[in-house]
Amino acid sequence: MNKAEYMKIYYLKNKEKMNSDTIKRRQKSKDKYLAYQYEYRANRRKTDPHFRLIDNVRKRVCKVLKGKDKSTLLIIGCSLEQLRGHLESKFKPGMTWKNYGKWHVDHKIPLASAKNTIEVQNLCHYSNLQPLWARENLSKNDRMPIETQS
Repeated sequence: MNKAEYMKIYYLKNKEKMNSDTIKRRQKSKDKYLAYQYEYRANRRKTDPHFRLIDNVRKRVCKVLKGKDKSTLLIIGCSLEQLRGHLESKFKPGMTWKNYGKWHVDHKIPLASAKNTIEVQNLCHYSNLQPLWARENLSKNDRMPIETQS
């Protein structure tokens, strides 16, 4: 048995303990992590226009859902009510607007896969958006969904 197989088995047997240890470790280093993330994003926004565009789009989608940004609806391609209805139709058991934050609005095909501004805009269309539990979304990261990978 190689190390990867051993670690997978160990994780499955000790999942709860490992997850609680990870949460405790993250809580201890939360301020340091947030400072690092802030600096990383600020530097990346200054040096990478593509990253800045994607970051702006993510923020705008979040603002739209809070009812604070009407112009982004042109990019999304529907009204706020239609967007909410679209997302609600895809809610998993337990998802509500009251626990938004425990779930995220995910781009099925990640924004990071876009090569230019036109592709970023196309990926922001509401048909590419879905609700996903925060943990699932964070573990998905910028990977393509299995059914769209080639």
